[in-house]
Formats: sequence, C-alpha cells, structure tokens
Amino acid sequence: MSRKTERVVVTGMGVASPLGCDLSGFWNNLLAGCSGVISLEGSIFSGMPSKIGAIVRGYEESDHFDSKEARRMSRSSQLGLVAAKQAIAQAGMENGEVDRTGVGVIVGSSIGGYSASDQFFKSFYLQNRLSPFTIPISMNVGPGSNISIKHGFQGPLMSVDAACSSAAHSIGYAFNMIRSGMLEIAVTGAADSPFSPAVVGAWVAAHAVSNRTR
Repeated sequence: MSRKTERVVVTGMGVASPLGCDLSGFWNNLLAGCSGVISLEGSIFSGMPSKIGAIVRGYEESDHFDSKEARRMSRSSQLGLVAAKQAIAQAGMENGEVDRTGVGVIVGSSIGGYSASDQFFKSFYLQNRLSPFTIPISMNVGPGSNISIKHGFQGPLMSVDAACSSAAHSIGYAFNMIRSGMLEIAVTGAADSPFSPAVVGAWVAAHAVSNRTR
C-alpha cells in the first residue's frame, strides 16, 4: 500500500559563517574559493593552544542585539538567530500571515553549550559564584529556543546533537516531519560557536585539531 507524502520545498535561507554573514557574501566567497580559516587574535584566544580557526568575521553582536539580549544568549544562539532572521524574511514569514502555532524549530547544536558554560564555571570555581543564566545560556537547545521565542513560533522544538553533522540531521528530521504530514513549516539548520580555551584545549589533547600558530 502506498503512503501519501507531502511535497517539501525550501522557501528561505540564511547564514552566519566564516565565509559571510549573509547569503550573497557567503556565496561569492564560496565561488571564489576563499578559506574561512584565519589566525586567531584577541584576548579571548590568548589562552588557546591552537591559534587558527574559522570564526564569523564581520559579525558584531551590537549590530543585531542590544546589550541585555546579548548577555542572555551564547554566541551559538546569536549566530542562529542572525541566520534564522534572514531565512524567515526570505520566506515571507514576517508579514503575520503564517500561523505561528504550526511552525516547528528543529535547530541542532553540538558543542556550543560547553563553550558558553566555560565562563560561568570558572567564576564558580574561583569565586564560588554562579549566574542564574548559566543553564539557559549553556544548553544546546538555546539556539532553537531563542529562535522560537523571538519569532513566536509555537510548533515542535527540537535540538539535534549529531556532532559535525548536526545541521544535516536537523534538516533531515524537518524534511521527514513535513513529508509525513506531521508538520507544515519548519525553521531548521544548526548553530555552534566552539571557541573557548577549555574546549579548544580538549580537542588539541585529542589530536583532533591543528596546533599550528598560523
């Protein structure tokens, strides 16, 4: 017996990556064969054993969030929101005609929570102090949760952790949920910002990243 499946289409895209913080910049740099890996500079990277990495260049949180919003979100959540905003706008979902109760958010994240929690646990071990934002900021569901809250989406919320393939798995889950008729609209992808001394040091110890200085 054949099973009815719904058609699945991509109606909007967004990106915040080392090759660009918008679709046109990303695509042009991709076609030009540009590398997103650069030498890491600045105080945040001074204690890291690896000195090269792929950061989102040209991204300034003050261009997208006020100071109160920025303090309450990890960099992973910020980047996820920036990319999601582009996709939502391109899909025409900002005009209020979309039933937000039926929009699901399936956004993966793998190690961003570890990086975000670094500063909080350092404060705890050194000063016996913890912020009430420790858990909501460091949870891997943070990017998806913030997208749902910001845009008022009330459909299913899922965070997929499949390491480096978290985005592919998230998109796959969203595709299957729409195709099966379980969901009509989904915002999907992944967001991660793994830069902290402890996280990078752990990857170096595992011989999983380069220890080159440039």
